[in-house]
Amino acid sequence: MQRTTLSLEDEVLALLRKYAAARAITLGQAVGDLVRRGLDASHGVRETGGLYVVNLPAASPLVRSADVKRLDADEP
Repeated sequence: MQRTTLSLEDEVLALLRKYAAARAITLGQAVGDLVRRGLDASHGVRETGGLYVVNLPAASPLVRSADVKRLDADEP
């Protein structure tokens, strides 16, 4: 096993400590678990007809053409 140094925000470190304590594992094991979970997670993106489409949860708000046009008009 290799040793390394990580710079973490205080809030992230506190969350990691909580995660590790709840599972009775070391901080290093907690980081490893969470990194593996993040890397293995499905990103919810698929390619359709040459375009990348994001799979959103069913409860996500609809994005209508008017919303896109409004946002596009805000761009320089």
